[in-house]
Amino acid sequence: MAISLMLLRDDKHDIQTATIAFPSALSVERKDALTDQIQRDWFKKALLKATDGGEDDQTGRLPVLIAVTYTDGDVSGSASGIYDVIWRTEAGMFSFGRSLKLEGLKLRQRGGDQAKLDALWTRQQR
Repeated sequence: MAISLMLLRDDKHDIQTATIAFPSALSVERKDALTDQIQRDWFKKALLKATDGGEDDQTGRLPVLIAVTYTDGDVSGSASGIYDVIWRTEAGMFSFGRSLKLEGLKLRQRGGDQAKLDALWTRQQR
């Protein structure tokens, strides 16, 4: 079971900072990644609550806004985009509720902001 997702990186671009923003409706604070990973525990409780009341076994996509600063040799740069965290829930054993598994991370669009992120999440919830 994946407990984190690794941000893509390459040998030419060292990630200096990474900030991950979540849809406002989830009430999950923006996270500054101290590593190059998105941790499941950052949003697990909020996502399970948002998807409660339906089937135990669900799949979906959580849009997140990722902004990074990086270096390319002596040059600094920045980039941002909205990515989908691909997730799956399963019924827990006995009466332990549902579990959340992370399946992957996929670019949805380059750029973006909190308003766009919130609109995408709202549209998905209909």
